[in-house]
Amino acid sequence: MTPRRLLAPVPLATFLGEHWGESHLCVRGRAAKYTQLFGWRDLNHLLATQRLDAPRLRLVRDGRDVRPRDPVVHLRAAGNDPKAAQLNVRALNRELARDATLVLNAVNEMHPPIAELARGFARLFLTEPNVNLYASFGRQPGYGPHWDDHDVFILQLAGRKRWLLYGPGRPHPLKRDARPNELQPLKPKARLLLKAGDLLYIPRGHWHDAIAVGEPTLHLTLGVATLTGIDFLNWLADNVRSVESARRDIPLFDATARGAWLARVTSAARARLGPEGLLQYLEERRAVLQSSAPPALPYSVHPQFVPAANDGVRWTGAAHAAPARSAAGITVRTLDHEYVFDLEAAPLIERLLQGKTIRYGALRRSFARKLGPRRFQRFMSELLREHFITLVPAR
Repeated sequence: MTPRRLLAPVPLATFLGEHWGESHLCVRGRAAKYTQLFGWRDLNHLLATQRLDAPRLRLVRDGRDVRPRDPVVHLRAAGNDPKAAQLNVRALNRELARDATLVLNAVNEMHPPIAELARGFARLFLTEPNVNLYASFGRQPGYGPHWDDHDVFILQLAGRKRWLLYGPGRPHPLKRDARPNELQPLKPKARLLLKAGDLLYIPRGHWHDAIAVGEPTLHLTLGVATLTGIDFLNWLADNVRSVESARRDIPLFDATARGAWLARVTSAARARLGPEGLLQYLEERRAVLQSSAPPALPYSVHPQFVPAANDGVRWTGAAHAAPARSAAGITVRTLDHEYVFDLEAAPLIERLLQGKTIRYGALRRSFARKLGPRRFQRFMSELLREHFITLVPAR
């Protein structure tokens, strides 16, 4: 599931132009919209198979962590691990029946369909989203009114939940800010009852409250820490470390030397503050996202292994900038490496750069005849080894 499909029928361009960072949006969906993404069966499977050390699994009630006398997660010896986390299902059931809310943090690290959804958000917003899962069963509030220092997408997976939306206090607040965002608006601007299949978007800094309605309810939150001017300026400070004058001590005792030093540092910073500097920052952010794409073993290590025709091939986002053509070939850059491929591979690379998942068999039919089967396979092996592309196995 992609952000575009998640927001449908609202066009992505409409969301980005009218709501992103400014106002909430509720998108009603059919009850089965998230069936393939996550449900109660998936939650039970994760609880039974994952090591849920704190803070991966939390129980909250009235805005506070629940610390029951009988721990929900025991640390017990298991095999060679003297402190393996094991779930105490009886204690978990008991606390949930007492209106505690179950929170499973970073669930995208444990469930492939949610991981794929998170990668789609990462490619769109150039930042890794944090995906948490919430399950509650009664009427007791989990957190109470609050605001988040990131934008939030709420996916109502099962049951119903009521939301009160108060709007912003301080415009575009930061976690570490010049002034705290403490003033909650008195009256909610919107009261919404989310049902299975619905989506709710809440911008950063907007106060809100989730209220259980006395029935089992399950929802995901995708937290997107948006890129701000502060992030860009922090990048600039790191980037300017390559300039010698910026690394020098500030001349404290010589006004003339201090003026000359300031001019050199200011010039270096100004050169990076223009459109080209901002573009470089965004390209580097995009390149960092390669870490979120899964590996493709054994194909990425041993060229003898060839993907199946139905396996999908997808660009990882590892490229620092769009490939450049020259007489030497087509150049692809990452943050710390530069690769030059034969010009004959340019159409193949440019096809992959469109960002869509393409069947390996379709690529082979399109390019193996032009390049020759062996050269095609060699190019694909190099792209896999350098993590420019990864595989999406056929199911």
